[in-house]
Amino acid sequence: MFAGLAASDFVIVIFGIIGIAMLFSYFQSKKKVEESQSWSTVLGYITKTHIRRETEKDNDGSRITKYYPEVLYTKSRKFPCAIPCRARHKGSLRS
Repeated sequence: MFAGLAASDFVIVIFGIIGIAMLFSYFQSKKKVEESQSWSTVLGYITKTHIRRETEKDNDGSRITKYYPEVLYTKSRKFPCAIPCRARHKGSLRS
């Protein structure tokens, strides 16, 4: 496949593939950020935060670590603080 390519051509192809992968990652992250902007908010105080970590192995034996934010808050209009709520993520926020 690469028999007719010079070393410099091979480097260009490799960097091109890396660039495409980086662009794909960028657009995936951008999509997640844009989705978070539409989360509803609650006025209140954050009383406690914690990040729960779970580690598991996938089919090929690689370890995967997942993080779950947990936020406890008290509703209040006296000193409001907009707290994003993500109701779709079960257990991420509690009142």
